[in-house]
Amino acid sequence: MSNSHKSSIPKVQRALVLQGGGALGAYQAGVFKSLYEKIKGFQDDDNNKKDNLLFDIIAGTSIGAINGAILVSCFLENKTWQGSPERLESFWKYLSTPTPKISEPLKQWRAEKEKGNPLVASEESARRYYSAKEFSKSGVEKVFKPVYPPKKDNRFYDSQNQWLVYDNQPLRQSIEKFAKFPIATSFDKGEPRLLVVSVDSAEGTTATFDSYEIEQGKRETEYGDSHLGKSIIMKYDEGIGIRQALFN
Repeated sequence: MSNSHKSSIPKVQRALVLQGGGALGAYQAGVFKSLYEKIKGFQDDDNNKKDNLLFDIIAGTSIGAINGAILVSCFLENKTWQGSPERLESFWKYLSTPTPKISEPLKQWRAEKEKGNPLVASEESARRYYSAKEFSKSGVEKVFKPVYPPKKDNRFYDSQNQWLVYDNQPLRQSIEKFAKFPIATSFDKGEPRLLVVSVDSAEGTTATFDSYEIEQGKRETEYGDSHLGKSIIMKYDEGIGIRQALFN
């Protein structure tokens, strides 16, 4: 960030940090709605002059980064935080998928339970186990889908050693229904700062993408060990894109 921007940014800012955790993102939507209503209650409602003070920074990783992108995108579209809780809630309602029918796989479990087998799993554990197993085979309509046939790993000469590979294109399309990319914001315009924290799985290194410019017209992220010549630079001058939001 340029020196002029650094000097103008206040030392005290309000930040919202959203962790990863898949379906935990739905919980975050509810918490954000509660925080929004609470904070707005303490702010003047004078033509929304203080509306941009709701959160100065939203930072997130994994599903938290996706939620953050939806919230900041909504702010940019409307020039206000109004409507952002509803936007995020709509996203999660859109993603919601009914639990698959698992009556057939549960037959053997139920038979053992009726026998009084003390080793049988609880009903809730069985529901979770078979639901997860079914989702791994069929995918989740608006989040991911399995790619068939499974990828074979022949290194061990084991015909059963196959890996299910998943396509996240459905999630990408779902996110783009609720957020507009790229996301580029400015402190001078009174816009919130979006920080997307990701991990380069190949390098095992954290990478943080910033919707604010580091200098005029320039946005880029450098990570890795520059001393060992393994520094990686990713440029996104137009702003944070869907690629950065899904960079985990």
